[in-house]
This record gives sequence, C-alpha cells and structure tokens, in this order.
Amino acid sequence: MNGEMLQIGLEEAVMEKGTEGMIKQFNDKKELSKKKKGSIDSRYTKILKELYECNWESVEISGSGADRVITCVRRKEVPTERADGRADNGEGQLPYKEDIREAALIQINKTNKITTTYRHLLREMNIVDEVLHVASRKFTIESQKAFYDNLDDKYKTHGYSIFWEVVRIEYRRLIDNLKSALRSLADSKIITLTDIVNGVSLDENNREVHDIIHPVIAKKIERKKRELREKYDVVGNELLFKPKSKREAIKKYEEAEYEYLQSLGYEYVYDAVILYITDTNREINNYMEKTLTKQIKEKHLQHAYEKAISREGDYIDTLLEQFGGRPKPAHTLGDKPTQQEWITFEKHNRTYADKYKESLKTIQNVEEEATA
Repeated sequence: MNGEMLQIGLEEAVMEKGTEGMIKQFNDKKELSKKKKGSIDSRYTKILKELYECNWESVEISGSGADRVITCVRRKEVPTERADGRADNGEGQLPYKEDIREAALIQINKTNKITTTYRHLLREMNIVDEVLHVASRKFTIESQKAFYDNLDDKYKTHGYSIFWEVVRIEYRRLIDNLKSALRSLADSKIITLTDIVNGVSLDENNREVHDIIHPVIAKKIERKKRELREKYDVVGNELLFKPKSKREAIKKYEEAEYEYLQSLGYEYVYDAVILYITDTNREINNYMEKTLTKQIKEKHLQHAYEKAISREGDYIDTLLEQFGGRPKPAHTLGDKPTQQEWITFEKHNRTYADKYKESLKTIQNVEEEATA
C-alpha cells in the first residue's frame, strides 16, 4: 500500500502511541493551558516520531506547540524496531513475551475463526478476567461511576482512584504486549496477521452481520471520519471520554458519522485482524494452556508492581529534588479530589504501589500463592 498516508493531530497521536510519561506531560500541560491544549517537549516529540517510524516509511511533524500535525506516508508491510531495539513505545513491555506467544498460538489453533480483534483474542486467552475486560471500555466519568458502584466490595478495598488507575494502565499494557507478540510471530512466518476493517449491518431479523470492508472503501471511511472530526473540532480521545465542554460537538459528530455509515449500509465499523497459523509443522502444546494462563497472570502482577514502585519512586525523587533534599511537605486533599489528586496523595504517602498491586491481584483474580 505504497501511497497510504495518515495525518493525525498531536493529542490523538500522543493518546495512541505515547508512553506513560509522555501522556502525563501532555495532560499536565493541558491542565495549565488557558486554551486547554496539551503539548510535549522536544525529547518526547523525538520519541513520538520514532514510535510512528516503526510503522511508516516517512514521518514528518509540522506546525508548533499544541497544533502540531504528524504526517505519515507509506505504511510498512512489517513494523520495525526503534534504534534502541524496542518496537513501539517499549514502556511496560512484559518480560515474558514467549508465554504470551505460546498462549496466543494455542488459542489461534483452537478456533476455526480467522477474523478477530485484539480485545476479543485477549479475553479468549483467559489472561484478562471479566472485571478488567468490561471496565476497560468504561471511558466517561458517568459510566465509570455506575460500573464501580455495582462492583462487589472486594474490588473497592483500595479505593475508586486506584481501581481505575489499574484498569487504565494494565489493560493497555496487556493489549500492547499481545500486539507485540503477534507481530513477532508474524515476522517469524509462524502466523499470518493482516489488519482489516469490519462493517456491521443488520439482516431482516435485525441481527448483526459482520463483513470485511474492502481496503479502498475502508480508507474512504477513515478519511471521511477524519474530515468530520475536523469539521466538528473533536479528536479521538474526546469521542471516548466525552468531556462536558465538547458534548454538543461530539453529538453532532456522532450523528453525522452514523448518517454517513448508514448511506453505505453499515451501523458501525471497527478495526479487526485476520489471523491464522502459517507454519503447519509447528507443534502446538495445547496441554500448556492452563499453566501458561497462570504464569502470565503471576508474572504480569509482579511486573506491574515493579512498574508501580518505579512510578512512586519517581514522584518521591521529584519532590526531593524540588525541595533540595528537605523533608517533603504534607500532602492534603480538598473536599472533592480528582482521581489524579488521589493518585498523587497515595504516591506522596508511599502507599500507591502496594495498593496498586493488591487491587490488580483482586481484579485479575490472581491466587494468593502467586505472590507469596
């Protein structure tokens, strides 16, 4: 697809490819901005460009500040790695990629389906429990609150903010590492992996019918959606989180998008993949499935805990640097603290990492002996 091109705004690019540190810097600058526009510094801009260069032959960044636009030309058939040897952002890469590879192969070998989504495959592999799977699709404040209120009390032990911090970080980590493992299998010619777009229509009985959309039509749909986003001044992140300040614009965008898709005969469209085993001589050890699932959950918990300790430590180090090694001042909360203020409070009191670990253990239903 030599002539393929993608243009994406800075905010959408940061939310799609950014590292945890990059997203935090963007959101921090957005909060401080009078125009409520985020930005990133030159170091993170260089990293963002490198991340897109993993998948595109040519990547250029134009404009300045929050209005920068990333233009990508000629998608690579096989994604490459950054100069430091990491594919994509590298943050949070699981140290047990081979376990993920084997678990994915077992699941692909078990099913007759060749069309799926990363989200659906991750759930079928049983390395994401139902609570994390469902919670990961709750983006608005209202939907998160309603979901949390209906949870069993055991999930609320460490508080609302820690729960959603775990969901946000760990689901993305697992999805990113599944993608990385599948790309590795495809690079090794063990599987065939092809990105596609599916369109959903309704039959005479009002049941959904999922069909693959021809790449040319899919490209036209994406171009039209991008035009509509520009017309109504919304970005992908806002369509997910639906901030109050943009709800009217989002409503108009969604109506226009639905009207356009209806004109093509679709209710909605979504990204998917074609996935099947190419190396038919490879032995697939199906008996390892339960063992692998347990191992992945245990190692994921430990790895996530180590990352949480690192984030807590970075916060404390920043405080020490800010106050020249003097004792850090007490951190207090207002009457209605935001989620981020709660997270900062936990880090300040050095309770963040331990609560994070225990919350993830409950959400993922990891047995106690796993961390003994």
